[in-house]
Amino acid sequence: MKKRNIILGINWEQNSSASLMIENKIVGCSSEERFSKVKNDERYPINAINWLLSEFKISKDEITSVCGV
Repeated sequence: MKKRNIILGINWEQNSSASLMIENKIVGCSSEERFSKVKNDERYPINAINWLLSEFKISKDEITSVCGV
């Protein structure tokens, strides 16, 4: 069985966020401030990452690449 190409994008700056791309299609993105309720949250977007993985039923082992800004 061929492994799916799953890319996790991380923006760790002002208004930190995460995005998820599966087979060259962006399927979701979320800002950390959505979870922390802190406007323009600059912290590492762990809640946004966890939400994306949960929402799209992706395990950490399935991620083929991680890119950041």
